[in-house]
Amino acid sequence: MRKLHILLIGILWPLGNALFAQANYSGQVLDENSNPLAGATIIEAGHTVNGTVSDLSGIFEIALETPEVQISYMGYISKTATLTAGRKNIVRLLPDSFSLQEIVVSGNREIQQRKEVPAAISTLNTGEIDRLKGFGLEQVLNTVPGVFMQSSSVSSNEQHQMSLRSPNTTKGLFLYLEDGIPIRPTAVFNHNALLEMNTTALERIEVLKGPASSIYGSEAIGGSFNFLTKNPTRDFSGSAAFQINDLGFRRYELEVSDYITDKFGIYAGGQYSERNNGPVEHSDYHKLGLTFKTVYHINNTTRWTNVFDYTDYDSDMTGSVSEKNFYEGAYHSNETFTNRTARAYRLRSTLDKVWNTSQKTSFNVIFRDNTMGQIPAYRTREIRENGKLTGRGTGEINSNAFRSYAALLQHKVDFSFGNSTLIAGLHFDYSPQDYVANTIDFEVDLETEKNKNHTVNKEDYILNYKADIFNYAGYFQYEITPLPDVKLTAALRLDRFVYDYHNRIPDIAGPADNRTDYTSASPKIGINYNISARAGLYGNISKGFAPPPTSTLYRS
Repeated sequence: MRKLHILLIGILWPLGNALFAQANYSGQVLDENSNPLAGATIIEAGHTVNGTVSDLSGIFEIALETPEVQISYMGYISKTATLTAGRKNIVRLLPDSFSLQEIVVSGNREIQQRKEVPAAISTLNTGEIDRLKGFGLEQVLNTVPGVFMQSSSVSSNEQHQMSLRSPNTTKGLFLYLEDGIPIRPTAVFNHNALLEMNTTALERIEVLKGPASSIYGSEAIGGSFNFLTKNPTRDFSGSAAFQINDLGFRRYELEVSDYITDKFGIYAGGQYSERNNGPVEHSDYHKLGLTFKTVYHINNTTRWTNVFDYTDYDSDMTGSVSEKNFYEGAYHSNETFTNRTARAYRLRSTLDKVWNTSQKTSFNVIFRDNTMGQIPAYRTREIRENGKLTGRGTGEINSNAFRSYAALLQHKVDFSFGNSTLIAGLHFDYSPQDYVANTIDFEVDLETEKNKNHTVNKEDYILNYKADIFNYAGYFQYEITPLPDVKLTAALRLDRFVYDYHNRIPDIAGPADNRTDYTSASPKIGINYNISARAGLYGNISKGFAPPPTSTLYRS
């Protein structure tokens, strides 16, 4: 009997191996534009314990008993696919049409579903942006509920006021981001950040309404606008566009994208806009915007992304139009020399590392170089005597230049307990600024009342200072799902600002040299309750803040 027993085991063991043999399969998960989806879940059909996730290139490998798998990704429609051994299986997923399943990144700088964000957030994707074909950014943003970006469609030089469920303003109440990074540093007049956007390179826009300082820091008081740039496409693609209207405006666009190798992809996109001889006098302008982006997959868990932006902007400043001329349709301007110029460079280098299925680290290094000069129409003044023009006037010419060096480190950990997530980050920004303002004199034509022939008084300073701005910050956000349809969020950010101000003309104008410190704590508590796939409730208590900009702090 013992010999027979051993013999039966010997027969059944290889038979069992044959019955339950596994084969190795590999593939790649892509979206509808052939971009890789990192973190997609691949599970063997009928065997929920056998699964894997795609890496940063969307690539996966899995051993299967049967070739059928279920593939899912947050914000996309799940798909059942039959794999073929010995080849690279390509699986494309389509976005989920339900708004609560939509993917957003502005809530915590990480991918999450809309239903997990305890705030009002609106999105515009590539298709919507392309269909709008806006001549300016305001024609795109104004389709978002609660947003009103006021910019003259007649002058159309991108100078604007902004409203996000609030009165129109030029105050720094809103934070403008590119790929989750502030376009301008702290204490610089960030309202002008939108002048430095290249709209051709935009893949997606996310508008987060309400304070967002717990993650993003200063100036996210009324909300944040996150402009997400396009990624390289797996297959070669490109486009050229030309727009024109009967108001003297022209716009040219060109972009190309490709993966040169399996691991290295590039995107380049640019725009040139101009207006000449428009219906409003003294409203000519031109803008060149360029974006160059590279993505290098160092290995299956490490990705290196670099984005370079350049903006060359030059615009006349028309000034105000009288009520009488406005209603008569005679858009005459009394200005002949007021203008605004901007030269801006931005470079961001990001290293993303996935340690395992539950931990990820992102490290960003940012460099900004910006010079903005202007002869502002709102500071010209005609000199009058007894209410009559004298033929003389005064004004101002100023230049604000800064270089900014910043670093951002963020780590994410997922826990099995309560399906919870902890996100923690450190932020550092050093931005030395130079500001110089001089008086100008000009002539006033007594017949036409036009301001002309200005002269810069080079030794007559209004302000001349240097200010080094330091910003140190640390933050965390913890999310937990105590019940299947309930998610709780708690976040806190601590900021410290140091202004080191040096007055180059202490005996002429401006305050004395000083060093000023500011600190701020920004908490947030939120809750989401998802009634169904189409409907949900949320609530949050959050705080926003903004330190004083240098142009305000040292002006008086």
